[in-house]
Amino acid sequence: MTQPFPFLGGTPPADTAGAVGTDPAATAETAGTAPPLPRPGGAGPDPGRDGGRLRSVLETATLVLAPTTVITALLFYFGWAQTNALFGRLGIDQSTLGFTVQDYMLRSVNSTFRPLSVVLLAAVAGLSAHIALTRAMATPGRAGLAGRLWPVPTVVGGLLLLAGLSGLWGLVRYRVDFPVVPVSLGAGLGLLAYGAFLRGQAPERRAATAAVPRTLLAARRTVVAIFVLVMLFWSVAVYAQARGVREAARVAATISRRPDVTVYSARRLQLAGPTIRETELRGPDTAYRFRYTGLKLVVRSGGKWFLLPASWTPGNGAAALLLPDTDELRVEFRPGR
Repeated sequence: MTQPFPFLGGTPPADTAGAVGTDPAATAETAGTAPPLPRPGGAGPDPGRDGGRLRSVLETATLVLAPTTVITALLFYFGWAQTNALFGRLGIDQSTLGFTVQDYMLRSVNSTFRPLSVVLLAAVAGLSAHIALTRAMATPGRAGLAGRLWPVPTVVGGLLLLAGLSGLWGLVRYRVDFPVVPVSLGAGLGLLAYGAFLRGQAPERRAATAAVPRTLLAARRTVVAIFVLVMLFWSVAVYAQARGVREAARVAATISRRPDVTVYSARRLQLAGPTIRETELRGPDTAYRFRYTGLKLVVRSGGKWFLLPASWTPGNGAAALLLPDTDELRVEFRPGR
């Protein structure tokens, strides 16, 4: 039986080399398609195959990130992580303030945009480098470029993965705010996977790579993509927590510049603190009998005022105050010094 494209897999068999109808150009013309063209130099990665792999990874990322509920949940979590770290350092559980989902999402803006901008820039740089490398490997005479380059991402990725696992298992403690462990794990596994990809594109390894089922290769790419995304989310969460800690330190360092608060109450509130002063107001028509000064405003949320003494520091033992916003209280504000 005559094959429609006898030259596709190499030289034609002897019994069909001179037969009528076995010319690939004639057969392609009859079928209404153009004859297959060999790649330049007969070597280098197949752009169509590489494009399919890249599309597979991007489609996986899109399936994970696209749903609005997932994005909302992530923004909520990042905002919660920053808020929890901030108010925990200020001496109060953030759950008592009754923040809404919108509050947490707004608080997550600064915690997500900056690291995600860095990630997107790194992704653009990585994709540009991959495109340049693919074009270089498709150039005649440079088919062995992948075989010479694959050890570089493999060694770097292995070192990063080792650093991340050492921190994950507690063998090494990184005393920095930067999320070393998740970034090292994600970048390390990603570089190892890319090194394996380059090694598979080497001419001496291409036949062995082609023998591996495509479903298995696609499964590996999917697992790597999901792992890198999870490490990305973990990195942003660690960054959000560190940002909350830094913001708490900034509040403590600049508490004198926060608005001064004067609280008037119909009943004695028994507020105590190093700078809090209670004054009893007398008079027949006085609706509020007690006045409290020496307070600073932190935030109002959930129908409550979160106040700190004017001389508050994380280590002086001064209590954080949470007052309900009711008709029995009147709160006045003045600009801080």
